[in-house]
Amino acid sequence: MRHLDDEEMRAFAVDLLEALSDAAELGAREAVHRTLVSWRATARINADPEQLREALRPLANDDLGPVEVSG
Repeated sequence: MRHLDDEEMRAFAVDLLEALSDAAELGAREAVHRTLVSWRATARINADPEQLREALRPLANDDLGPVEVSG
């Protein structure tokens, strides 16, 4: 958590509490794992100045290519 700012720590706490609630009420334990993995990745990016710079870099253009819709 040392690599999360105050707003991110609050968001993490909310996400974790919601995931823990889902696990307790619905047996959805994978939600807790996904939450922890996701926030760990955010903290790792924040901890590495090069990764953070790359993550915050604007995209070269707004067109990300074709989207395939399955239905």
